[in-house]
Formats: sequence, C-alpha cells, structure tokens
Amino acid sequence: MDPMILLQTWWEELHISTVLNLLLFSLLLLLSLLYLLKLTRGTGKLNLPPSPPKLPIFGNLHQLGRLLHRSLHAVSENQKRVQEFQFVREEEVAEMVEKIRRSSLNGTAIDVGEMFATISNNIICRSSLGLKYEGEEGSSMSFEQLSKKVMELLGAFCFEDLFPHLGWMDVLTGFSAKLRTTSKALDAVLDQIIDEHIKRGDSDQSDKKDFVDILLSLQRSGMLDINLTKENIKALLLTTHLVSSKLRSLVSEFQSLSEPIDRVKRLLHYATLLHPMDDVARVDSNRVMGCTARVWLQVRLDQNGKLRFVADSDSEITKGFCSCLVWVLDGAAPEEVMKVSTEDLADLNVGVPGRQRSRMNTWHNVLVTMQKRTRALVAERDGKVPPFEPFPSLVVTADGVEAKGSFAEAQARYLFPDEFRVEELVNVLKEKKIGVVAHFYMDPEVQGILTAAQKHWPHIYISDSLVMADAAVKMAKAGCQFITVLGVDFMSENVRAILDQAGFGDVGVYRMSNERIGCSLADAAASPSYMNYLEAASRSPPGLHVIYINTSLETKAYAHELVPTITCTSSNVVPTILQAFAQVPDLNVWYGPDSYMGANIKELFQQMSKMTDEEIAEIHPGHSRDSIKSLLPRLHYYLEGTCIVHHLFGHEVVEKINEMYCDAFLTAHFEVPGEMFSLAMEAKRRGMGVVGSTQNILDFIKQRVQEALDRNVNDHLQFVLGTETGMVTSIVAAVRNLLGSGSSSGEAKIKVEIVFPVSSDSITRTSKSSVKMGDIILPVIPGVASGEGCSIHGGCASCPYMKMNSLSSLLKVCHQLPDEKSILTAYETERFKLQTPNGKSVADVGCEPILHMRHFQATKQLPEKLVHQIHHPSI
Repeated sequence: MDPMILLQTWWEELHISTVLNLLLFSLLLLLSLLYLLKLTRGTGKLNLPPSPPKLPIFGNLHQLGRLLHRSLHAVSENQKRVQEFQFVREEEVAEMVEKIRRSSLNGTAIDVGEMFATISNNIICRSSLGLKYEGEEGSSMSFEQLSKKVMELLGAFCFEDLFPHLGWMDVLTGFSAKLRTTSKALDAVLDQIIDEHIKRGDSDQSDKKDFVDILLSLQRSGMLDINLTKENIKALLLTTHLVSSKLRSLVSEFQSLSEPIDRVKRLLHYATLLHPMDDVARVDSNRVMGCTARVWLQVRLDQNGKLRFVADSDSEITKGFCSCLVWVLDGAAPEEVMKVSTEDLADLNVGVPGRQRSRMNTWHNVLVTMQKRTRALVAERDGKVPPFEPFPSLVVTADGVEAKGSFAEAQARYLFPDEFRVEELVNVLKEKKIGVVAHFYMDPEVQGILTAAQKHWPHIYISDSLVMADAAVKMAKAGCQFITVLGVDFMSENVRAILDQAGFGDVGVYRMSNERIGCSLADAAASPSYMNYLEAASRSPPGLHVIYINTSLETKAYAHELVPTITCTSSNVVPTILQAFAQVPDLNVWYGPDSYMGANIKELFQQMSKMTDEEIAEIHPGHSRDSIKSLLPRLHYYLEGTCIVHHLFGHEVVEKINEMYCDAFLTAHFEVPGEMFSLAMEAKRRGMGVVGSTQNILDFIKQRVQEALDRNVNDHLQFVLGTETGMVTSIVAAVRNLLGSGSSSGEAKIKVEIVFPVSSDSITRTSKSSVKMGDIILPVIPGVASGEGCSIHGGCASCPYMKMNSLSSLLKVCHQLPDEKSILTAYETERFKLQTPNGKSVADVGCEPILHMRHFQATKQLPEKLVHQIHHPSI
C-alpha cells in the first residue's frame, strides 16, 4: 500500500482517538465538578418557598388545570407572591415610627399596646382588603368601627339562638334591626372594595396587589374548576378576617386588664354568655382531656361547611374560657380553625402566670380538642379513610385490665403471672438469700413475676439505673449473700464496684446471660471517636465532662483522666449542667454520649433564653436570661451516640401522635429525637406532658391519676408512653394500686389508658438474624409477633438487649447458687483488674464520677474535689 495512504490513515485514526479522549476527559471533568458542587452545597433540606400540598412521586402535577400553560405560569408566581405584601409591612412600620417621633417631639404619651394592635390590624387589612383597619383621616366610618360593631353583635344576647320560638323578642329589643343594619353596611363596604378593585384592574402597580386582587385574578383567569362569584369572594374575605380580628380583639381586651382579678371577672362575664349545652350531650365521649375541671365539647359541620361549637363546664371560670374560644371560632371554616395555634393564646394569661396545671391550660386543651375533632369531621365529610390505625393500648380500671390490639395483648399477658412460677422464685430467693435488682425495661413476663414476688420477699427492687446499685448495698446490709442484676452489663459492673466501695466484696454479683449484654450508648462511649471527642475537650480548659450513667465503668475511668467527669441521669442532667455553669465561671461543658439528649438539652436552654429572669430563677436561682445566653456557646455535646430504643421514635410516630393523640397526656424520655422532644415539651407547657427519666414518667402518671381520684368524677386518662414498653408493668401496678386503694371518696369510675406508640411496620427477627442500625449490628430485634414492637420505621417499643434477661435465666442462676461447680463463671460479674493509662484502678477511678453525682444529689453543689480538678486538670 502507498506509504502516503498509510500515513493519512494513521493520521485520521490518531485524530479521531484524540478527539474521543478529549471528549471522555471533558465528560469525566464535568461529572467530577458536578459531584464536588453537590458536596459543597450539602444534603440538607432546601429552604424552598411555600407551595400547595403535594403527593409522593407526582408532586403537584394533580393540581394543574386544563390550561397547562396558565397553571405553570401561576406556579411560577409562588415565590413572588410570598414577598408581595412586604411593602405593606414596610410602609406601616415607617408610619408607626413617624407617629412615635411626633409624639416624642410633642411630649405626648403613647399607648404602645394599642399601637402594636393597630399596626397588626392595618397590615392584615391592607394585605387582604387594600384599606386600613383604622380608616383614613376624615372618613365617615373605618373598617375598625364596622368590625367592632360586628363583633359586639356576635357576642350579644340573642333570643332566637337559645329559644327559637321567642325569636320575635329580638325584634322588640332592637337586636334584629341592628343586625340587619350592620349586615347591610358590611355588605356595602365589601361591595365597594371589590368594585374598586375591578375598576382598577391590572393597570395598578403589579407588585402591590392584595388578597382581593388575587381572588379577582383567579376569577378572570378561569383556572379554578368552580365559578368564583362575587358572593364567594365576600365570604372568603369575611371569614379570613373575622377569626383573626376576633382573636386580636380578645387579646387586646385581656391585655387591657392589668390585675389578675379583673381578668378572672371578665371570664366570669363571658361564662354568662355561653349558650347552655343539652344534658344529653354532657357525656364522657364529649369530654376534653387535661382540664382541671370537667369540660364538654360538641363539634359539627353545618350545611355551609362551617364549624359549629357547643361547650360547657362544671366550673364557671372554665366556662368563661370555653365561651371565648367558641366566640372566636364558631362559624369559621375548617382551615381557619386549624390555623390558630396554642401560641396565639399565650397572651390570654388568666390565673397564675407561668404555672402548669392551672386553669390557663384550658385555653390550649380545648383548642387542641377542637382541632382534632375538626380534622375528623372534615375527613368524614370528604369520605377519606383515617390515615392511621390507632396505636395498641392497655386500659386499666379498678376492675381489671383490657388490652386493645395484639401488641397490647402480648404486654398484658404477664400482668397476672403464674402463681406457681412466683412461688418457685420466692422460695429459692429466700432459701439462698438472693437479692434482685432489675431495670424498668425488663421483659413483661419477668416484671410480672418480680412484681408479684415483691409481696413475699422484700429484697426485690425494680427501678431506673440510678438507684440499682444503692438498692444492692441495702440488700447486702440486710444479709443477702448474692445479688442478681437484670439489666445490661454496665449496670452489673456498677453494682459490683459500688458493693466493693461499700465493703461488701464477698457478696457475689451475677448477670442473666453467658453472652455480652450490650448497650448502644455504652458502646458509642467506648469508641475511639468518643475518646477523640474528649481529647479535644481536654484542650479547652476549664472543662467538665458530664457523662450519662448508661456507660461502662471503664469508659468513666478513662474519661475522668482526660477531662474531670461527673455522672448524670436523665432526671438530673439539666440541674447538674446549670449548677456547673453557675459554680465555675467561663466553664466549658462537654456532654455525652447520647446525641439526642445533648441536642434536647441545648434546645431546652435556647427556650430558657427567651424566658424572663423570674421564670429562669424558678428553674435555677443562679441564672438569668443573660447567663443562659452566655453559656450556650460553651455547651458541647457528642454527635454520634444514640439509644436504639429512643432513636426510633421518628417522624411516623410523631405524625400519628399529632393526628390522633394530640389531646392525650404525652410522656417522653429525655433521649428521644428532637421532633418527639419538641412535641412532648409543647404538651409539658400546657400541663399535658412530662420529659424526663423513667422514674419521672412513672411519677407523672401516678400524680395525674391521683388528681382524677381526688376530683371524684368519671374520667378517662390517656397516656402515650414515649419510652421502652418494659415500663408498663410498673405503671399498671402503680395505677391499679391507686385505683384499688380507696383513694377516691366516691364511686367515680376512672379509666387509665396506656398507649404504646409502636410503628405499624414493626419487624421481627430470629436470634440468627441481624439488623444494622447506623454503626451498630443488633443480633435480635423483637417484633410484634414476639410481643414486642421495635421498628426501624419510627417506633421502638422494646430494647433487645434488655430482653436478654429472661425468667428462665434468672431461675437457672438462682438454683445454681452458690456456684460450687463453676457452672456460672460466664454469668458472674468480675472485678475490674485493669488499670487506667495513669496506672490507677479502673474501678476506683470509674466510681469517682458516680460519687461526684451522689454528692450533687445530696447538696445541689458540685463537690470541692471536682471543682479543684476542673481548675487543675493535670493534678
């Protein structure tokens, strides 16, 4: 072949190869840049502008109209409309500042409360109607005057409302004439407003449109599937404005009364205006939960789709609360009722300010019940199936226990244990002088047996982890030769170390498994990552490490040598941290290992920073708003540790509680995720919840049951159990003891319902299976089929580690003691023979943070030894 042809062919192939390589290189470079861009932008949720509700996968496609180009154009205007009314706020604020300036120059007094109420009303009126609430100077009648007339008539006495056959009396009193006159005036004003907007059309400034402009634009565009008439527009304007106006008027009315007694008198006045409820409606199914007095509420949708409320109470003050809320919301559209939040009622503070369980909580509890029943009525009207099935629950009465749902049936099965098994356990405990300390999270079967056995053998103690070791010392002092520990390994380690510290080294301590009984939190604290976290903390003196008690003795020892350490529990962690900051200036506090609890503590302090100095002083006298704000940057928490039980109280469970149990008492452990924590804190603020330790939860339930008994009226108390289901045995035992002890002086019937927030997708695994939760591999996840309910979908009702403590293991250990043939070697908790990096005993150093905590519990002060260690960490 001709060399020139070969050369040309080679050159063309080389050219093609080069181009392809360049294209390939360019493509790889582009993909790399896109990947780097994604990393730099992060994976957090975008702060997008508001949009209509959307469906999974399909998004907002179902909301597109027949004319696609118009629908897409309307969607593109969303972000603009969000900011459309900014000019109104700016102009009104500028005008308010100018009024203040003129008053200052003239030396005239200013009613700041009235001024803020006026600016709020003006912004809403201008945004919706295009005119000021207070009216322009020289106008004959302002919208303010007309609105006040409407609200006066709505609150006035009407014969026809109460006694339809006496409607003619309203003619004689002049009420009917006033109603017609005001209605015509209001209708004329709305007609005038709409006509002016129609005449103006789109010729006016497009960036200064109000709500009427938007409604008229929708009417002209034909985008809606319904014909939006002038009467429809007037109804929308009136409803939208009326609820907010009524609420603002009510707030202004109560704020104008400076003395608490005057606010109470005003409530009593409102009580006289409340329409009476028929006796047949005063039934338990209409009761509002959580109020100190009995409250009944009826809700219905009228033929126009508006909500109608009827309420009553056996307390005149509470009746006044109900009257106010009914006046504000009766006749409103469902969406208007749902817009009102409990925070909107914060300024309606009647009674003792800042006190939980006061009648002030009636505002919140009645509103929450109104909204819950509104949701149900709307769903029924629209033919929608309820989005959730009820959680399983146990209903406890003086007569017995009723289980609702298969999960609850599994829990209830062991509340009445086999008497022969109880007798067998009691006999062996007595014979061999064995004490038993068990955590609240034990399997229901074990707790049922132990609770029954307590009546025959005093050396059985069921509690949270804080006092298990203390109980063991008391048992040793009473002559017990062995202590069996039903819990995870760090609990038996603590019992062993504290017994040794107390001089009972000859008392044997035994676990309930020959395998390791782990704990996700303890494992997280034993990781290299946690030690790195403490290494960094040691470089920022003065520092204090506050470590959760649910960690091993070895971890406590190693941590204490890096950073001065004090142990805490979920019930004393907040007081411990507050006292530390008050006692040691410029302190840095490093909390771990529970990430959720750390985040919740920080959130709690952020909420405290918005409280008054007086409110903060009630929590801790050494702090104020300024000190709380100053400590926030110096409070640090570990980010990689979670409890598998509380980790799974996720979005699904929270959404279901919001939908179906918003009016129930809500209990939550301090370790739950932030969404659940916020929900529980909101309930706590209105006296309907508790956030704390397992003992705090038990005490809260007992207190509410006792209050119901003291009221001596039929009642149904519903508690959502936001922690491990093993608590239920102790709760049921305590509740049945109260209900059956004659605490009530009458024959009132009290029902106490314990609700288990278990995910509908709870899973079951055999012991041969494993599930990965983050960095933790769980060999066993009990599920609904085995009577538990741990779920990766949002609700973990049971700790798989705790369930390794079975009744058969307990009986096996007890029967084998004393272990003369060394059969129980793997079960015995050995003393720590290890030494710390500084050459000290792990047991001695690991116990010191616990002793620091005990000193704080007794004196409410950090011990001087710990304070010295903080200031001189190297000594």
